[in-house]
Amino acid sequence: MIYPQKPIIPCHFIIFPKRHAQFISDLTDKESIDLKNTTAKILTAYKEKEKCIGYNLASNNGPIKVGQTVAHAHIHIYLRFENEKYSPYKIMANSSLRENLSAKQWQQQKELALTLLNN
Repeated sequence: MIYPQKPIIPCHFIIFPKRHAQFISDLTDKESIDLKNTTAKILTAYKEKEKCIGYNLASNNGPIKVGQTVAHAHIHIYLRFENEKYSPYKIMANSSLRENLSAKQWQQQKELALTLLNN
């Protein structure tokens, strides 16, 4: 799991298997279960501590035309909150709405994620 340097929204995570596979459909059953369990762990941690109300999952599988810019299977998790300004999909459709985090804000979000997920 990584917390991207330029998240779409502040609570945006990317999870991926350790073994190289280009598409989600190439994953083994165990790898798929591991991705699901990681997603559940993130959601549980943020529901309990940060009042997350749900999440969106996104995965592009195929050539650049369908949006896969990294040739490694991965899933984007966008945690959603009652008080959010814009949905991640609205921001992706209109990049001027994107809230650019300062290096300090990014580090704080990353540290929060590590704290929540390691407890």
